[in-house]
Amino acid sequence: MAKSGRSQGGIIGTLNRSSFGECTVTTTTASGTFTTRQGTTKLAALLIGGGGAGGQNYGAGGGGGGYLCTTISNLNNNTGYAVVIGGGGAASGPPPAGGDGDDTTFAGATATGGGGGVGCAIAGSPGGSGGGGGGQGGAGGCGTACQGYAGGAGAGNAGGGGGGAGEAGNTDGSKHGGDGSSASPLSCSTYGGGGGGYNCGTAGTGGGGGIGSPSNSGAANTGGGGSAQFSPMPASGTGGSGLLITKELNYASGMWPMQSQYRNSVCGTWP
Repeated sequence: MAKSGRSQGGIIGTLNRSSFGECTVTTTTASGTFTTRQGTTKLAALLIGGGGAGGQNYGAGGGGGGYLCTTISNLNNNTGYAVVIGGGGAASGPPPAGGDGDDTTFAGATATGGGGGVGCAIAGSPGGSGGGGGGQGGAGGCGTACQGYAGGAGAGNAGGGGGGAGEAGNTDGSKHGGDGSSASPLSCSTYGGGGGGYNCGTAGTGGGGGIGSPSNSGAANTGGGGSAQFSPMPASGTGGSGLLITKELNYASGMWPMQSQYRNSVCGTWP
């Protein structure tokens, strides 16, 4: 209902809940507290879950962490919100399987951790992106809808590649980890790549670890999956930790009362 011109400083119209985040972009790489700016009530967010670790014994690559693009509304301005950045799965997860990645959470949104790669003839673990299946026919683990893809199946003595945020494992031949995604407008970087499977598997782009690469573990703060064991060494790779990127949005509906404009101008939050 319209307010009187007097109550709104001379403008007649519906009161407007203003949000002036000034389009501030923030990257958070460790768990803690994110505090919204004065005037922020809405933001865009990219959450990346922790990647899964690679498996052992003709093992498979770990799945990339879930890749979630979302808009979060009804926030309170100048308020702290808990952030949990998912850790990567541990290579010492229940042998011969690698550990699953942990979830990344913020303000009610969750990016699921990647599924761990597994060993011979075992099905890969589900996750944000699924872990690959072990050699001798293990099926790939399922990915989470709108966050990632399935891991590839094992074949012969080769473990499957872990799924990635942009594609499934094994898309260009056995053992390849699925590529990650760069779909979010908040970042042009690629995140959530799957780890490579046993016997010279290559990693997907986006932080996944590949056998024979400088590191067979997923890169930190990318959600990349770890690679499988390459006999006799090195051991299977760990998953890479996750990430949060936020953009505090300028948002409005209805008319701007002059009093609201004045208050935000005094606070330095008027665009």
